[in-house]
Amino acid sequence: MTPSFCYFGAAFYDDLADAHCNGRGSDSTHLSPTAIMDIKSQISRIVRHALLRLHPSVDGLGDPRITFPRKKAHGDYAAVCFPLAAKVGQRPNEFTEALARELESEEFFLEVTPAGGFLNFRIKPSAICRMAVEAVLAEGSQYGSSKRHASECVMVEYSSPNTNKPLHVGHVRNNLLGMSLCHLLEAVGYRVAPTCLVNDRGIHICKSMVAYGRFAKGQTPATTGEKGDHLVGRLYVEFEMAVRKEFRTWATGPGQEDLDAWVSEHRAELDIAVASARRKAEETGRKPPAVEDVKIGRFYDAKGQEFFASKSGLGEEARDLLRRWEAGDPEVVELWKTMNGWVYEGFDETYKLLGSRFEKVYYESETYLLGNSVVDEGLEKGIFYRKPDGSVWIDFDDPKLGSKLLRRSDGTSVYITQDLGTAIEKFRGFDLDLSVYVVGAEQIYHFQVLFEILRRLGYPWAKDGLYHMAYGMVYLPEGKMKSREGTVVDADDLIAELTARAREKSLSGDLRVAREEIDKTAHQIAMGSLKFFLLSVTPSRDMNFNPAEPISLQGDTGPSVQYAIARINSILEKAGALVEKPADLGSLDRPEEVELAKLLLDFPRSVEKAAHHRNPALICQALLALKDAFSKFHHNVRVLAGKGEPVDGRPELASARIALCQATREVLIKGLALLGIEAPARM
Repeated sequence: MTPSFCYFGAAFYDDLADAHCNGRGSDSTHLSPTAIMDIKSQISRIVRHALLRLHPSVDGLGDPRITFPRKKAHGDYAAVCFPLAAKVGQRPNEFTEALARELESEEFFLEVTPAGGFLNFRIKPSAICRMAVEAVLAEGSQYGSSKRHASECVMVEYSSPNTNKPLHVGHVRNNLLGMSLCHLLEAVGYRVAPTCLVNDRGIHICKSMVAYGRFAKGQTPATTGEKGDHLVGRLYVEFEMAVRKEFRTWATGPGQEDLDAWVSEHRAELDIAVASARRKAEETGRKPPAVEDVKIGRFYDAKGQEFFASKSGLGEEARDLLRRWEAGDPEVVELWKTMNGWVYEGFDETYKLLGSRFEKVYYESETYLLGNSVVDEGLEKGIFYRKPDGSVWIDFDDPKLGSKLLRRSDGTSVYITQDLGTAIEKFRGFDLDLSVYVVGAEQIYHFQVLFEILRRLGYPWAKDGLYHMAYGMVYLPEGKMKSREGTVVDADDLIAELTARAREKSLSGDLRVAREEIDKTAHQIAMGSLKFFLLSVTPSRDMNFNPAEPISLQGDTGPSVQYAIARINSILEKAGALVEKPADLGSLDRPEEVELAKLLLDFPRSVEKAAHHRNPALICQALLALKDAFSKFHHNVRVLAGKGEPVDGRPELASARIALCQATREVLIKGLALLGIEAPARM
């Protein structure tokens, strides 16, 4: 059974030529008007036209570099004019004095002051507000977007689940990073094919299959009431616990001598581990573990894989299943299909909650076959070599990469075998400029090896068409999550808990939500809280996640941004007909209004920067700054005297402030959408 994954179109990132910001030309052919219409670009545009009037015969004069004065008292912005003065053959002070006179009549400037080779500007507050409101409302949901890279296509692979366990909070971070990356890169013009590689074969899948035969007693999702991925994940944990029990029996019997030797060699390390375990037990009020249990547990961490590969009966049973699966044994394949089908149904439910969508889904059970043919190709070319035991390897010149196994001695493939096949299949199926892998930082070595092998095999796109977007680990209070030990925060349970908490607040009156909208709004608030929390940390950084601590619906959170939108909706509802009245945008000059306007104008650059650095956290920062500025505006500036009533009898001023609120709402909604977050209409 194959999963009914949902599909969607998105887009991708590349390096953005920030030329308009650095004075290296001003061609806006590929950018939307608002994508370049920040204050610096506006100054540059006005000065450029003035220079054309003053020096029409000088070709290629270019734009001045716009920066900030050394002292704030000198102005808001400054133009560096030394290079331009040299081009026209004038002394810097003569050049800037003439240019200042030419700019005196410009309504955008409150003051233009020459200072040697610099030209200092003070901007009219009302001009900033007018520019921001008109720009945002003119483009609506497209504000901040561009079509700069519309001719280029990139594939973004994210999620990449294993079919032996449900999705946990680590997978959630992966999904959210992948989705937000697609949204960000679409905003700068790329065509993206979001994809998912399902790890549906291999020894880890066979472990669950062995556990089903040994422990399940014919259970199915229908008979237990469990989601299919949860049932299979529980069996995977039971298998690992059985291997640990098997290991303990060996370590305290035939392997006692090995255990004693290892303990003697690691005495100091074990003393620290025992003390740490006792301290944690005291902190949590639990019974401290026995010293023997700690010793055997640490011995398993060090030697468990070796035991599984050479001495474990369960390990041999799993390997036998893998060999039979690769040989096409009908009984094994049928069980594999059945159990994977249960997992796919469970994944679909979780993906729907998260909002994950994929245009293309690859299955390792299909791509590993191509990978095996690639290994054969490498052997023929002499790039790979076969050891006496029959296993296939590659050696690298870089000592950090060392040597890599590509096929086991029994003929079965390894992870990198199937990844070779998948990488090639992607470029065969799509006309890609780049293929991005959103995978945890613990796999950096794996992708360095994968990319180097593909380069050695001679694929031209392997030179600069592959990129690993590595992200940090998610740690629990007890340390790194381990699926095989069951020490994970389940994605479904986490979402359900957050939704219940948001619903409880709604029913208790903490959130003013209409009763018929409570369930929908609670889910939106819960997902806003979770997504914003996980995306607000720079991807490359590890993050701590304590499921016992509530994710606040207040403060610097996703719900706080959602609430700002709901407050604006309330203002617009109370404004009534004033929303449609003519607005005097020139009357907007309060400091709170100007601060809002500047942040609105800066939003397109925030989008570009977030896409450039592949960092959704930058959008979180921009949204929090805009939310805080709106709160200050809302607290200090009266928009309405009452329902439908303008302040001081000035409808044109009220309409202008309403327009500023509308523009702020538009950008807040757009920013949340880039993070995959919906905004409730009311809270």
